[in-house]
Amino acid sequence: MAARLNISSQEAKLQMENYFKIFPKLKTFLDNNADISMRDNRITSLPPTGRIRFFHFPNNEGEKQSIGRAGRNYVIQESSASMLKIALIKLRIYILENDFPAMLHLPVHDEILSSCHKDRAEEWSDIQATAMRDAADLFLKPGLLTVDTKILERWTK
Repeated sequence: MAARLNISSQEAKLQMENYFKIFPKLKTFLDNNADISMRDNRITSLPPTGRIRFFHFPNNEGEKQSIGRAGRNYVIQESSASMLKIALIKLRIYILENDFPAMLHLPVHDEILSSCHKDRAEEWSDIQATAMRDAADLFLKPGLLTVDTKILERWTK
């Protein structure tokens, strides 16, 4: 964090401490994941997928801490990736079953880039948002995550 933000290590540490003061449940969640992964040498993602990542048995404290760092992030990263894949599948099925004039181009982390004719853009935007919300609701309390859509005339960065 210090290197990315071009700040001192102590300043980065202070920012993280302040962040977790605001979100203490997140810190507890992440710390629990780290503890589980170091204790069990595995971590499980959220249902419904419940994917398991296995870790090798550590040879030293450094490897054990590395497992903790990986386990800390796994649940969020894997569950987010699964949500995106489920949304993509729902959208592809919708396109095929309804002969809808849209194309899926690129998933990027938590974003789906797609295209369709401008006369159907609003309709497609609603369909895509619904698929993404439905996928998130499989993993989390319904309505917890929101979806933003943007209609552009052309591709941008």
